[in-house]
Amino acid sequence: TFDTIVSAADVVALPYEEGSQSGILAQCFAFRKPVVTSGLRAFRNWVEQSGGVLVADTDDDFEKHLARILGDDEWRRSLRTNISDFVSSTASWLNVARAHTDVYEKCAWRPTARSRYFG
Repeated sequence: TFDTIVSAADVVALPYEEGSQSGILAQCFAFRKPVVTSGLRAFRNWVEQSGGVLVADTDDDFEKHLARILGDDEWRRSLRTNISDFVSSTASWLNVARAHTDVYEKCAWRPTARSRYFG
């Protein structure tokens, strides 16, 4: 049901008063939907990285941002392009898997050629 709703939307509003980024923003980005969100730190991080999220600190900001996105097709398309570029370059599952693999490889113990095994 959530996927159906998001896929039909032109923009997603996330007026959270408290909490953390639990994946809702990633789900919206999977559908390349611009987002207007409250100023939670977890959401602000995506604003700076993606170019597809607008922060609304007040109810008036929510109204202005939503109206602009809905009323300006060209700008909405540019937000979607920003999101698509961000997902492709940073947030895709392939990139997340590569980042995890890099961390594991850096932390994994590898014996050297001079190591001896005792059994």
